[in-house]
Amino acid sequence: MSAARRMRREKERAVAKHTAVLGDMLRQFYTFLDRKPKPADEEVRAEFIRHEKNWKAYCLHNQLNRQASLLFNREVALSWKNRYAKQDPETQN
Repeated sequence: MSAARRMRREKERAVAKHTAVLGDMLRQFYTFLDRKPKPADEEVRAEFIRHEKNWKAYCLHNQLNRQASLLFNREVALSWKNRYAKQDPETQN
């Protein structure tokens, strides 16, 4: 196996590992959001901050770049907009 191919495969494995960690953190946060009874706004805010700090610490520890450290925020923002935000009845038409 060539050195370039070996390095590419190592990078692919690292990306898969980091993506799995991010996915697990997101799953935990979404499970928290979907619990019954619904968590209060302050609980949601505290849980978001906790998960965000954990993800950023993971990125720092694994020497990931700034864009990677913002992925948790970006994914939660997209999900929040599409799934959790209260829909305005006037914009649903």
